[in-house]
Order: sequence, then C-alpha cells, then structure tokens
Amino acid sequence: MIILTYSVKNMKPLPLILCGLLLILSCTKLNELPERVVFLGDSQVRNWDVDYWFPFSFNINKGVAGYTVPDLIEHLSGSIISEKKIVLIGINDIIHLSQFLEGQEVVDSVLNSFQVLTVYLASNDLVLSICPVSEKFCNSTSPDLNGLISQVNAKLALICSKKSIRFVDVFYPLSNGTSLSEDFTQDGLHLNYKGYEIISKTLRQDLL
Repeated sequence: MIILTYSVKNMKPLPLILCGLLLILSCTKLNELPERVVFLGDSQVRNWDVDYWFPFSFNINKGVAGYTVPDLIEHLSGSIISEKKIVLIGINDIIHLSQFLEGQEVVDSVLNSFQVLTVYLASNDLVLSICPVSEKFCNSTSPDLNGLISQVNAKLALICSKKSIRFVDVFYPLSNGTSLSEDFTQDGLHLNYKGYEIISKTLRQDLL
C-alpha cells in the first residue's frame, strides 16, 4: 500500500490526482484473489504437486488414477467451477484400446472422445498433449504405442485450434525424439520429479 507523506492542503491539484490514482491501483492489487485453476486427468495429474509448481494460483487437483477421457466427460457433466481448467489425459485410453483395436481405430476412438470433451471446455482452458512412454514400456505393451500417441496429439492439436482451446505440447520436451526419456520417469509410464519439472515449466509459459 502506498503511504502519502505530504499534507493534502499543500499539494497542487495534479499531484493529488496522481496520488489518488496510485492509491486506488495499489489497493486494487492487494485485493486481487489468486486465479482458481482445476487440474483434471488421470494419475499423471493425481501425482502432480501443483501447489508446489504453481504457488501463485488457487489449485484444485482432480486427477484420478486410471481415468480415461469418457470417465472425465462423465465427471465434467456435473458442475466444476473454475476460472481455468487444465487437462492431461488419454494414455489409459490408448493403452486399453490398443489391446483389441487396430492402430487407426484406436486413434479415431480416442479423438472422438476428445471431441466430446471439448464441449465442456472454454477458450480459457488448456489441454496438454498425451505424454510419451519409455521404449521399454512401449515394447511391453504395444510396439507402436508412441506412434499412436503422436497421431492422437497431432489431431488433438487441430481439434483444440478449431475450438479456440489452447493446446500445450509436452510430448516433445519429455521425449528423446520418439519415446519418454528415462531421465523423466520412474517406471516408463509415470513421471518423476524431473518429468514434472519439465511439464510445469512448459505449462508456465502458457499460463503467463
């Protein structure tokens, strides 16, 4: 708060007006509330210490381990009040669907779910790309898992663009080119501290 040190009666009109404006601006800044941000998604979100990485916003972590995009849609059909929603989800859909569908069918099914999800999002919200998985994890589940993730991410970016929803690419900064760098994961799928540092710093650029 600005403290006025001069006597009001001795001040000239112009300085008095300027000081009054500065006082109003100062008080307004002090009364501003932090932005309310809801983080939505699966275990990648659930394990994300959002208060640590984003200390200047009022954060609510709604991540649920095992969640798929349809699960999140059902959750959002209720009311979630927030100034901003940040979404990171989709890997569980791809892993599950790739067990019994062909590659393009997996991509189409996941993207259809994301199309519905965008109905519940606004231009102020952000959608993060699906994170890559390590080469070792990929080989244990589906040989082309990261290929499927890349295809979904590319088309998801277009969907978000058409809906005027901001899309944030975290696949590239987490990858060694094609798969999740071993430096950023604890088990080939979930992120470790360094992994969360990467996506948090990437996301901050879009939150400014």
